Amino acid sequence: MNMLDKILEAAKARIERDKQTGLPPKSVKQRAPFRFEESLRQPGVSFICEIKKASPSKGVTNSCE
Repeated sequence: MNMLDKILEAAKARIERDKQTGLPPKSVKQRAPFRFEESLRQPGVSFICEIKKASPSKGVTNSCE
């Protein structure tokens, strides 16, 4: 199983857990700590950035030189 398959399985499991709570999907979505949609709808230029120390497939990334 590759990393994307693992991520997909984890997402499916999370969705199933959320369904078990009995909360409507909108309520579950509102509990998220940060909603990208709202930020992207703001006027001006928007970025979604990720900074990470390591990659599951490549290991620890090199520092900027």
